[in-house]
Amino acid sequence: MSILMRSPKPVASWLWILDNPEDMNFLAAGCSVSLNIARVLRESDLLYLEAVCVEWSDTEGGPLGYYTRIEKGLEHPTTLADTIRGARPAIQLNAEPYSIDLLGPGNWISSSGKKRGERELLSVKISVADEITSVEVSVNQDIWGENDFFGNPHPEIHASNSPRIHHALTAIEHLLGSPGDTGDPTYFGSASGYSVQSPLKGDGSGLDVTDRL
Repeated sequence: MSILMRSPKPVASWLWILDNPEDMNFLAAGCSVSLNIARVLRESDLLYLEAVCVEWSDTEGGPLGYYTRIEKGLEHPTTLADTIRGARPAIQLNAEPYSIDLLGPGNWISSSGKKRGERELLSVKISVADEITSVEVSVNQDIWGENDFFGNPHPEIHASNSPRIHHALTAIEHLLGSPGDTGDPTYFGSASGYSVQSPLKGDGSGLDVTDRL
């Protein structure tokens, strides 16, 4: 059950761009990256993979707006790639995989120090449409920044959770072999390195962003 407030746009995001080996299939490369990232995030206690959501594209490479949830074949990249190929939409048999979203719960730490589960604590999207695989990790909760969505400081929550997202993103950097680029700021926050910066007023105090939640 979800108990954290979520913003409609990311509080912060990070992006990696990877060049695939010339002889490697796009989907196979994407599935390998997906499951390796899922392993890293499981070890960080932030995402326990239960399924992937595949977005499909047409033969020109543009997204079709069709999605397929897949819960089988998650144990190995080759098995996952075969499962995805066999899950093409019946009305779009020429469709190709466009992106893979990793789905599953993760754990955060409350102000009392208790571990709590949350659905889709992290959003992770891997592109599989061409020779360049991109990986985007984003968060939509206020627990990672200094302030909550009302603009109030929550030092215990920040101190417990900010190092965890930093550790996880650093582990992804080591896995992929390059640092992630920070995404564009939104009304709800921004990435600062592998940390999250809460939005502030001109006087430096926290900004209440609940008018847009």
